[in-house]
Amino acid sequence: MDYLNHNGFIRPLINPLFGPDNRVFRYGDGLFESIRIKDGKACFLERHLRRLKKGMHLLGYDIPLHYNAEFMQREIDRMTGGKGHHRLRLTVYRQDGGYYAPQSDESVYLMQLHPLEQADFRLHDQGLSLGVYDEIPLPMHPLSNLKSCNSLPYVLAGRFLKKQNFDECLLLNQDGRVAECSIGNVFMIKEQQLITPPLSEGCIEGVIRGLILEIAEQTELEVWQRAISLEELTSATEIGVTNAIRGIRWVERWDARRYQNQYCRRLLAQLNELSLYN
Repeated sequence: MDYLNHNGFIRPLINPLFGPDNRVFRYGDGLFESIRIKDGKACFLERHLRRLKKGMHLLGYDIPLHYNAEFMQREIDRMTGGKGHHRLRLTVYRQDGGYYAPQSDESVYLMQLHPLEQADFRLHDQGLSLGVYDEIPLPMHPLSNLKSCNSLPYVLAGRFLKKQNFDECLLLNQDGRVAECSIGNVFMIKEQQLITPPLSEGCIEGVIRGLILEIAEQTELEVWQRAISLEELTSATEIGVTNAIRGIRWVERWDARRYQNQYCRRLLAQLNELSLYN
């Protein structure tokens, strides 16, 4: 039987958790983190919690003092026994009550685990096919940087790529430039440069995005955070998609263009080394 950790209470997945006044259900009033668990240990947990607290502060949540890495890892251990490889979804949301204006800013957390077969990130031999979802542009404001439970643009992008038989798709911002992909941030390699859109372009502030920028700065690559047009992607030699569960996935084809994976492979190897030490 699968179990959840609901604000410190371990309970079976089959038991109901929420009523109709739940604010995630009613308004999308919540944040979440997808965290890779390796041998029972949460990878990059401090970075995930830093992003989570930044979002909680922006949304006006009360942030409990015990929301730290030690507490969260103990709660994870209660579910995993300190073993195994898992995908953890950590959701934080506001207490029930109120309409748009909440009755309370007190927060509740929920942990849910799904098993992973592999301990480390792996770069698959076959890369992704890439499309472009341009029906709903992403706005360029601070809320766009949050890992929010209000995720309708990504839901619609997911429907689009399934219908069009793509593996992944780009999302554009309100000015028609590249923002990110449906399941992660995007970067390109061009002329010994690693280029990724800045947060001001409307992308989520990805944990792995930040790590890849730090890693790349220690290599021969020049690192740039700047706007990227669709046309510029055609001149890239590599395109990578980053998230906390897969690490880096490489794009093999977009329309008639074919891409390589040399730097994606090297960056992922260095990311795996970091994940051993959190």
